[in-house]
Amino acid sequence: MLNSQERNVVIFLLVVIFVGIGIDYLAKGLKPLKEFLTLDENFVRIDINQASLSDLVASRCLSPRLAQSLIAYRDTNGYFTDFEELEKIKGIGKRRLEKIKEVFFVP
Repeated sequence: MLNSQERNVVIFLLVVIFVGIGIDYLAKGLKPLKEFLTLDENFVRIDINQASLSDLVASRCLSPRLAQSLIAYRDTNGYFTDFEELEKIKGIGKRRLEKIKEVFFVP
């Protein structure tokens, strides 16, 4: 017969084994988590022509100074008609433009 300490060890090992089997079963049976967390892009993006200074800075794509430059350009030249127009603003290159496209949209 097993003493109480041995019995506790056996019970612990059985619990660990069954929990591991359960986790493995769930992991194989469920779709990847990112499929559940994917949001509609239009739901989370902001119209760059309507975005305020605080919207632009809160996006973390633009520094306050760059956001002010974007607004000044927009005020001078009118609404943006495509993203490539943003590259005319000093400090916005291809890499930053890609980040901007993830958060904003041009109607």
